[in-house]
Amino acid sequence: MTTFACLAMITLICAAALAAPVVRPTAPPTMAVEVVDGDRVLRVAPVAPLPVVQVRGQAVVIGDDAPNQWAAGTRLTALVNPTGSVAIGAVVPGSVVVRDAPRGATYRVNDDYLLDERWAAFSRVATGRIPQGATVYLDYDYCVSRLDTVQVAAGGAPSIRRGKAALVCPHPADAAGGAPAERAQALANIWLRPGMTAITAADIYPIGPAPSLPAPDRAPTGGLRERLAAGAPFTVVTLGDSVTAGGEASKPELAFPMLFASALRTRYPRADIRVINAGVGGTNSDYGLERLERDVIAHHPQLVVIEFVNDMGWPREKLRQNYHELFARIRAAGAEPVLLTPHYMWPEWMGPFEASRATLKEIAAEEKVGLADASARWGALRAVGIPYETLLVNGINHPDDRGHRMFVDALMELF
Repeated sequence: MTTFACLAMITLICAAALAAPVVRPTAPPTMAVEVVDGDRVLRVAPVAPLPVVQVRGQAVVIGDDAPNQWAAGTRLTALVNPTGSVAIGAVVPGSVVVRDAPRGATYRVNDDYLLDERWAAFSRVATGRIPQGATVYLDYDYCVSRLDTVQVAAGGAPSIRRGKAALVCPHPADAAGGAPAERAQALANIWLRPGMTAITAADIYPIGPAPSLPAPDRAPTGGLRERLAAGAPFTVVTLGDSVTAGGEASKPELAFPMLFASALRTRYPRADIRVINAGVGGTNSDYGLERLERDVIAHHPQLVVIEFVNDMGWPREKLRQNYHELFARIRAAGAEPVLLTPHYMWPEWMGPFEASRATLKEIAAEEKVGLADASARWGALRAVGIPYETLLVNGINHPDDRGHRMFVDALMELF
């Protein structure tokens, strides 16, 4: 079963009826919601508040690099997730206190240190009282996030099934272990985030059936499938950026290049498959072209999978130029390219995404290159009640294990 189908099953307890009850905010908005079922309006009890975690006396060596979003600053370490990214927006505003000892004198923000609460980072002010390289002691509070599910029991009584609170990437209530009521119908997920004081329509994600996705053109990979089935040596090179390199899968084997190899071996047990991961963080297809001979063609691959989320937003003609050249040089070396469309990103960066994706699809069609449209799966998450942002480990552009699995689902449709 694909990851996309699993996500749909996690959230969709029963098939939606034609006139399914609707979840909406209260008027005025509060931390409760209403279920509209025909002529009935049923108020659901307020959701349980998000837990506030208190950190006291945390020792941190303060640095001199000023906070700069994800790129710089000394982090509030409790907000750093296991893969090294920071939880954005989790700090309770006004809660950070910096001291010279666990219960010592308090330093002054802006005079002694700079603070960016949103990115959970701070730094020393050179003209302030904090010595260079000093250990300071932090008090602060933070909130985690949660996905709760609004459900209606067989008798029509609505209730909320609470999800498991998480620093990043909260899962729906079912995945978090919240058992549904007997024969209950899940209506919507509510995405609870730090700082929320009321539930609005934007926080409610109705749960519906998984939409149908377009079937890919499998013709370009026909010869590759025959080679795999015959058990011939088969080398795959994955060319891309930090996502291809593995960020931020919880384990290397759960990043899509290794996961794809594992799926191919399961489907083609006779195949002799070798995978070379040529992902380099912070790069784009310009650098991919620059290193194509050394990092890709030198391995004599049969298949080259290309993923560059960092190209999204580029001018159409620039995309066309780079990808036509990539495809031509890969094919001239005797390999077959496959284009893997990127995952969704931080909403602030999504403006030009669909235009770039359309250009990538256009080029693939012109060149008759296999297209694994992972973007379509990310776009369909909303239909099954999943905020796509809850699959971004760093809150910006690195997918979690579920996101990496969706890449593999898209690739395996070609094989």
